[in-house]
Amino acid sequence: MITHFHLAAARRRHIARGPRRVAGIALILVAAGLAAGPARASGPYVVDDAAITPPGEGQVETWVSLTGRGHLFAFLPATTLQAIPFMEWTVGLETGRFDGARATGLTLQAKALFGSEPEAAGDIGFSASGAVRFGLDGEGATDVAVNGIATFAATDRLLLHGNLGFARNRTDRVSALTWGARAELAVIPERLALHGELFGTSKSSAGVQLGLRPTILDGAMDLEFIVSRNLADERESWATLGLAIRF
Repeated sequence: MITHFHLAAARRRHIARGPRRVAGIALILVAAGLAAGPARASGPYVVDDAAITPPGEGQVETWVSLTGRGHLFAFLPATTLQAIPFMEWTVGLETGRFDGARATGLTLQAKALFGSEPEAAGDIGFSASGAVRFGLDGEGATDVAVNGIATFAATDRLLLHGNLGFARNRTDRVSALTWGARAELAVIPERLALHGELFGTSKSSAGVQLGLRPTILDGAMDLEFIVSRNLADERESWATLGLAIRF
């Protein structure tokens, strides 16, 4: 994930700097989806899981998030090369509007898996990611982040994900620690999952997301239905619709 605090800083400035506000929200939602997993992609969730796309395979995630003050659209292809089977590469494109201000950005991320993913109850997996965001409205490189990720298989149906990282807003010269925890329950294995997460930074109040993820087409596609509150210290409620396609 990148710069949860980006919006928190922007909302304290004059409305003329509004594009940074929507960019902050975009960073949260887009960078959240920069972790693609073969059967449990993070999608619009802020808290990442330790999984990566299987070597030689790819995934595309896309979603739209809506609130009364704006919207965000995200598109994220990801792949793991067979030549580097432990490293996943993702490109995230986002565009959105918030309080009348528009911003567009491109985020590049590399994510490394250490060891293997959890496969049975009691297993734990670890990974780490690094990302940089470029503003496509002339800002250049605006944000960088690193994130440590752990996934624990509490039972055959319950996965617990934890994140701890650091993010830097280069434009405003603001840094913060980032944290998050997410529970993922397979209500109907391979067909329907329930997600709940809590996340924040050392410079913002906590946000929350709850969602359902149906899986269809013999596991080739996930659908996302999510409600959120306070994604970036903006005190707004959001609704998100999305999908992920694996190939």
